Amino acid sequence: MTGARQHYPWVFHLLCIAPTFVMVVGFWLVFNTETSLESHFQAFRDPRRDLTRVIEFVTDHGAVLFYAIYVNILLSGLKQARTRRFFICFLVAFAVTLITVFIFKGVVGRARPFLDPGFDHWSWGDDYDSFPSGHTTEALSCALPLAWWFGRRRLALLFGVYAALIAFTRIYLGVHFMTDILGGVAMASFAGYFSWWLFTRVPAPRTVNQSRYIADDSVL
Repeated sequence: MTGARQHYPWVFHLLCIAPTFVMVVGFWLVFNTETSLESHFQAFRDPRRDLTRVIEFVTDHGAVLFYAIYVNILLSGLKQARTRRFFICFLVAFAVTLITVFIFKGVVGRARPFLDPGFDHWSWGDDYDSFPSGHTTEALSCALPLAWWFGRRRLALLFGVYAALIAFTRIYLGVHFMTDILGGVAMASFAGYFSWWLFTRVPAPRTVNQSRYIADDSVL
């Protein structure tokens, strides 16, 4: 792949992260501060235990849908070198990103919203690992490679909306600040780009069918 086809498909990237970004900006415009947003959701969720249990299920198991898509891609194209390469590149980028997030959480040591504001650097404690949001990173790190792999704007936006739903559950449950979510978006953006960078630097057999994005520049 040469020329323009080597450029990272930012259109799919931006469509994928847009829902989460718009959600955070919307919350900020309405509530002005992160503490007021947390107070609002605490008052909202306390009398709504059934809804909160549903939200907890989504936050704990929501990313499973992304994993199922990856497994389906792998199984359906197991005999294709290009598909196997995509899967491996995703796994490498995903692992590197999650390790980076783990390091950041401990080094920053930001207190969860339900605690008094503060930091406990180099702690790696459960109550002081708010920044960045690991769930947001996980969801978008899965969504972004899928966005450029399928090469369809609507799918990229759909993956982004689902990832934003997972990010929302973290705010609703009072375990992350809005800036934690944005930190997760930044980390996942690295994963999305890094997976593509790895993928485009491993030669692909010319006999293997190309994805819509690589085969058809018109989608850009």
